[in-house]
Amino acid sequence: MYCISYFNLLFICVKDQVNIESKKKTVKFVGELVNFGVYAKKEVLRVLKLLLYDFTHHNIEMVCSLLETCGCVLYAASDTHLSTKYYLEQMMRLKTMMALDSRYVTLIENAYYHILPPENTVIQPPVQLTPLQLFISKMIYNDLMEPSLEMKVLNGLRCLDWDSKETAAYAVLCLTRAFNVSYSRIQALARVVSKLTDYQEEAVCCVVDGVLEDIRLGMEVNKALMNQRRVAMIKYLGELYNYRLLDTSDILRVLYSLLSFEVVVNQAQVFSVDPPTSVIRLHLILLLLNTCLFPLSNPDTLKKLKYFCTYFQHYYWMKRSSPLWSEDRPFPKDLVYRFEDVVLYISSDFTLAKSLEEASDSVANINMKLFSEVAQNNPVYFRTGMDR
Repeated sequence: MYCISYFNLLFICVKDQVNIESKKKTVKFVGELVNFGVYAKKEVLRVLKLLLYDFTHHNIEMVCSLLETCGCVLYAASDTHLSTKYYLEQMMRLKTMMALDSRYVTLIENAYYHILPPENTVIQPPVQLTPLQLFISKMIYNDLMEPSLEMKVLNGLRCLDWDSKETAAYAVLCLTRAFNVSYSRIQALARVVSKLTDYQEEAVCCVVDGVLEDIRLGMEVNKALMNQRRVAMIKYLGELYNYRLLDTSDILRVLYSLLSFEVVVNQAQVFSVDPPTSVIRLHLILLLLNTCLFPLSNPDTLKKLKYFCTYFQHYYWMKRSSPLWSEDRPFPKDLVYRFEDVVLYISSDFTLAKSLEEASDSVANINMKLFSEVAQNNPVYFRTGMDR
């Protein structure tokens, strides 16, 4: 077949990143051919093997597109089940061992859980929506995916009857749920919300409150099923801050909450909310800092971020030094590189600790420094406290 020959020649043999969208579309077409029995399943597994052999950049996107299109068929078929399972495990191992961008990590996990959803997944019956609710969700979740329709979506939202409590509540709900939007269009959603502020300021405040509440919920519930949702909402929070819909204090409060909420310092004690080998909070903190680091780079905020980096480093080493990591299950290398890049960008003279003990000493020094500064600025308060 011409399509298969063209695919093998141009997309497998040619190692470049040109026409990535065309490559992804062709991969999806090949996947649909597999679904309809036109293309042999074993041949597409050979293609998958070649892509995993060079698992970088556009090949990652092609693998994920292929698996999302025909992965369920390959996994369900008796003659390709074992091979597909092996390639899925290999893909997840590569994700752990390689220093990948968070966008690629999201794509890989989405493709994996599309085929192998987490256990205890309960299928809920679809909720019946009114025609107006269908229109609102279509605008936000479908039309907004096209850059050319961004102003059309904004104008459509402005035309809604915001005096109706039901309409306003559903519109706020849709604008809050950034995890229903393509990751690459989360910034566009935040931009639409920021432009809506001039017309519906109260509704925008409700959206921001809903995002903060959803992030709090993600910290209270440690489920792998919610990880992609948590990543999307943290990204959304950073974009909302970039459009000045939040204060710097709100971002710092979220950062410190991720470090401290239900965190157990004693490594011998395993806590369900933040177990030793759960590194999702590290991903979330790094993602939030990367998303809004430029607006945070004014001198006053940078000073606060330097203090935060000391506590962040302690949390990072608490995770990295856990005895549960091993050669078979190593600590993710991408987190090592991303942590060092972000911390050194915030403060080029920051001293990177080489162990948990050094990180603990840095925290103790910072605590003493801050305590001394507070004591000097409030001597009367501290004398009163000592007299008591």
